[in-house]
Amino acid sequence: MIRIIGPTLAAAALTIGFAGIGESLTGRRAHSLGDLNRAFLIGGGVLAAALFPASLLFGGRALGVELGAAGAGFLVFWVRHLLGSFNVRGAMKWLPSRVEPLTLLLAAPTIVMMVIFAVLNLRTGLLWDGFQIWATKGFLLFHDGALHAELWNASDLIGRAGRIVNYPSLIPLFEALQARLTGHFVFDQVSPVFQIFHVSLIMGTWEAARRLTGRTGAWFASSLVALLPEISTGTAAGGYADMPQAAVIAAALAAAADPHERRASWRAQVPWLCVAVMTVKSEGTLLVVVAVTMALLVMLTQRRGRDRLPLRSFVPWVGIVGSAFALRIVHLAWNHHHDDLFVTLNGAAFIRALHRFPEVVGACSRVLADPRLWGVFWLAVLAVAARSLIHDDGFERWLSAFVIADVLVFSAVFLFSTWPVALHVSQAYSRLLAQVAPVGAVTLTVGLWRPLGAQWHAEQ
Repeated sequence: MIRIIGPTLAAAALTIGFAGIGESLTGRRAHSLGDLNRAFLIGGGVLAAALFPASLLFGGRALGVELGAAGAGFLVFWVRHLLGSFNVRGAMKWLPSRVEPLTLLLAAPTIVMMVIFAVLNLRTGLLWDGFQIWATKGFLLFHDGALHAELWNASDLIGRAGRIVNYPSLIPLFEALQARLTGHFVFDQVSPVFQIFHVSLIMGTWEAARRLTGRTGAWFASSLVALLPEISTGTAAGGYADMPQAAVIAAALAAAADPHERRASWRAQVPWLCVAVMTVKSEGTLLVVVAVTMALLVMLTQRRGRDRLPLRSFVPWVGIVGSAFALRIVHLAWNHHHDDLFVTLNGAAFIRALHRFPEVVGACSRVLADPRLWGVFWLAVLAVAARSLIHDDGFERWLSAFVIADVLVFSAVFLFSTWPVALHVSQAYSRLLAQVAPVGAVTLTVGLWRPLGAQWHAEQ
């Protein structure tokens, strides 16, 4: 236990450094834990996106440059907050103004599962992808100081090892920077990174639900997420990146749920969090495309109202999200490694997909409805989302469209897999669903809470 203290302090210092960068980019000082969480993810996402051009410009000194930027963010954060004053009351807004039995009942599972995750995270160690993908990439980044087109010389000859270079960099960067602060990379000591992301996930889910339903609904949503095995046990505690991906998505959802963050400004948090979503896992880029597509469709079809998302809000964001998207494409081209996990898209691939369609639908449906993995979570989410898509408008309609589209898109990718359908779905689909579980939890909470009436609404 003592040997983890140094890495934990290093990870905490980096979290503050990332938050300082995030605050500087958005031009706002964190006044709550939710603000601090989003600033941390924005800063980390921007540093991860900048790692590729930094590697081209500075070579093996790129990691040192990134560490210097995080250090500058650390100093900026403390200067901002020492010159001002941290709003303790705002930071503690997750505490109820009065103790209610229902609130305590709903909060208890969240707190218990956070403790359970902390124990599992420390004791489980790295599982397969946690070690073979993310920590290995962090280890090599720690030693090389930069990204390379190959993990090591001739690594492309090893199919899976060569494919790892295509994966985004936020988790390996966090692990490598933590190791730079402690002076050495130890595979068993990267667990504080995932503890921070688990707290971030709960906090982002809570904040998103609070904006739409109130405090009681927020505790319900956070407990829903915390109780999911794919979020708080198993691979999440074993160093996989799906849970951190869910944390960034939850924070982006919390920002999008705030009408003030939909303003036409490059200082808004939403576009910067979209950048962060693209830096955790490869699926993040796909999720951003889906989110933007659903937003455009909803705006074109929705009825006018006070919650309507103005089209001009997206104009200043195009430069931010578009630049990150272009950088991701250039990085993949620079790696010059073909991902043999999926077939090349052509006419033959689509004919093959049609033949696979019934098998993919059956395999994905079994995972969605598996009571050992999800209980009735996804069945309830999809039912509520379908109703909301028909009857609601504005942000709630976009939320429902987004979660339905996510499930469909994540199912459709298996149509083009080079693996046997049953094997690939059993190994990957549940983890893909975990990435958007916070969106599902908030969708379900909104669908259940809104009809209950004002008596269920906690003080905003």
